Amino acid sequence: MKPPLVLISGLLSNESLWQHQTRHLSDIASIQVLSPSQDTPKKMIQAILEQAPPEFALAGHSMGGWLCLEIMRTAPSRVSRLCLLNTTARNDSEEKRLARQQMILKAEKGQF
Repeated sequence: MKPPLVLISGLLSNESLWQHQTRHLSDIASIQVLSPSQDTPKKMIQAILEQAPPEFALAGHSMGGWLCLEIMRTAPSRVSRLCLLNTTARNDSEEKRLARQQMILKAEKGQF
């Protein structure tokens, strides 16, 4: 049985971000790509943990990396390994949070 690997996409990303990794790691890991779409980080983390296996390796890109750090704080015993890519450990400023919300609204309206 292959060990589970959960890959978390960043803001405005989806499973296509992880195509290379999925193609080249699928022989050694059971891969699950998650692209959170909930409206708060807390809901995103909850959704990820509900979809993930009981124990798993975890990798995240950009905002996905930040979510990985929160998962490590919330459920560290479930994560066997961690990989963070192009991310930060700092919380968003209010300005950055508002800018992200504006991008999401524009994308929902087809303006992005």
